Amino acid sequence: MPKKLKLMVCVDRSEHSRVAVRYACKEADRLGFKVEMVHVINPSEYNTLFVGGDMLREEKRAEAEALLKEIIKSTKDLSKVKPSYQIREGFLSDEVVKAIAEDDNVNMLILGKAPETSNKKDFIAQLSAELVSKIMVPMLIVPGNLTDLQIEELT
Repeated sequence: MPKKLKLMVCVDRSEHSRVAVRYACKEADRLGFKVEMVHVINPSEYNTLFVGGDMLREEKRAEAEALLKEIIKSTKDLSKVKPSYQIREGFLSDEVVKAIAEDDNVNMLILGKAPETSNKKDFIAQLSAELVSKIMVPMLIVPGNLTDLQIEELT
């Protein structure tokens, strides 16, 4: 069995997922690991009965690619690790499970958690409950309000 040397991070447009990537990059520096970001596009964002579904799909992919490249650029001063990424289409938990199953080198899944607000559902609790029985790697939930200094102290 190959040695596992990769941290996988779920990424969306939120600030807390960016914090999770920064944490993963610093931890990967310390451990000598790689970081891979996974962004999942839900097909409902572009599936439509109207003409233009393919165009919307390409727009969503282009937006995701731009987001991931921007996140990579933002980590270059923080860490020597340059994250790789993949863009997947489907339901978030299903695609994360598949991404981990397809890569024997994933050592841990890292998720960013938004600070609590009264009007938000606890999406991370729901996602982690779905994932915990389906993945065979540890899962780490990073508080989305960590500062770079706190990340430095933790890693």
